[in-house]
Amino acid sequence: MQRQLTLLETTPDWRIDERTRELGRRGVARARAALADAAGGPTDRPAGERRTAA
Repeated sequence: MQRQLTLLETTPDWRIDERTRELGRRGVARARAALADAAGGPTDRPAGERRTAA
């Protein structure tokens, strides 16, 4: 049996800041809403929130 090399555990030297994460979350929510609207299904959008063009 061949011996397997051990991989080094490293931590990334970069982090995504909270503002970027929030922008990403909003983008994903808008994409999900657009897909649900196109499919005619329900969305995770709060009641009363208007549909906006992307």
